[in-house]
Amino acid sequence: MESTDTTRSDPISSPTICRGKRCHILGINLDYITMRATLNCISKMVEEGGKHLIVTANVDHIITLQSDAEFRRIYRNASLALCDSTPVLWASYYLGQPLPERVAGSDLVPRLCALAAQKGWGLFLLGGDPGVAEAAAAKLHSLYPQMKPVGFYSPPFGFENNQQEVEKSIRAVAEQNPDIILVGLGAPKQEKWAIRAMPYLNARVYLGVGASLDFIAGTRSRAPRWMRVSGLEWFYRFIQEPGRLWRRYFIKDPLFFKLILKQKWGTYREPDDSKV
Repeated sequence: MESTDTTRSDPISSPTICRGKRCHILGINLDYITMRATLNCISKMVEEGGKHLIVTANVDHIITLQSDAEFRRIYRNASLALCDSTPVLWASYYLGQPLPERVAGSDLVPRLCALAAQKGWGLFLLGGDPGVAEAAAAKLHSLYPQMKPVGFYSPPFGFENNQQEVEKSIRAVAEQNPDIILVGLGAPKQEKWAIRAMPYLNARVYLGVGASLDFIAGTRSRAPRWMRVSGLEWFYRFIQEPGRLWRRYFIKDPLFFKLILKQKWGTYREPDDSKV
């Protein structure tokens, strides 16, 4: 395998395959799309071919891409950008560009897995702690016995900084030749891996899924529905992992609300794309 260089031009085939009206929030565009339309769009991506990255925008992603030029470029070139967060949905209303609904990755993944079983698409699960992807694959087979064998691989911590480990992860996926890859490495690592791996794989759809593999495997519980719709899912995650998440939720992410106010007042400055 030749060097997997992240500086090459993004290999996404057709970022406009399902493109319609978009909402502009803090330097990126989110698609006006519902859950049902998202699943229809993914079907179109798999059936028509090409390579497509789907990103799921939450508060943490949007704050990260303010200073991460590579992540920002990936977002802007993605085939589909979904609203994954209730606060982001609220922000779209506040800015006068109301998105139709929240299309959370953790809600999309089980629906997509059911659709993959129905359509006969091959799936690959990448990421999670040791054993998580394997447990998630076993759970999917128990739920959907007709599903094709689900490939899985959990790369070691810090693998993205080791060229040999990156190539090993890509080979693990290539051996299974899936149609769809669910990448659960956390952002922006999962999106950067997808772009890095895309030229060497035949998969049609690459979806960053964060903790969704843990939810499928049952190694981590998701917030109750009332917390999700009230914008408190972040707090549920925080009380599960306070040591890891306190800085994200109490130091980093509150900047989102200040920047939204600036965009509303016309004082927000777009990130400098000359650094991309």
